[in-house]
Amino acid sequence: MHNAPPVTYPVGRSRFPGVLSLSLWVLGAVVALLWWIGVDDHGWRGAVIALALCASGVVAGLGWWRTPTAELHWSGDNWSWTEAGKTRDGAVATRLDLQRWMLLAFEAPGASRWLWLERASEPARWDDLRRAVYSRARPQPLPEAPPHAARP
Repeated sequence: MHNAPPVTYPVGRSRFPGVLSLSLWVLGAVVALLWWIGVDDHGWRGAVIALALCASGVVAGLGWWRTPTAELHWSGDNWSWTEAGKTRDGAVATRLDLQRWMLLAFEAPGASRWLWLERASEPARWDDLRRAVYSRARPQPLPEAPPHAARP
């Protein structure tokens, strides 16, 4: 079996989770509006719903907007993540594969990160990335184990 070739893929703000978050927020706003129309006495509940709706929109928007720009590297042996000149080695696991978009979990010692990757970021390297995600790393030889002491 041949291993996937080395590949570097750009990671940044993906439109897919942005559109998904916006769609869910709009759905929540429509439900809140329908509740508002159907209830005669809004009282404090209306203020809480409006505040929660605004806060959730701000948190979702800022989370999407602050998505870091970085690169995901597959060397043929291991994965690494480079952001702002700092590189971390780790492992990648597929969480969702929609062919044109992938949600990956990058696990590094002391940190983990969810990555939304999309084909539109680098169409020429998308297939190489997919091969790397689904390939296994080259097997490493097992370290020599010390011989077991004989039991009396």
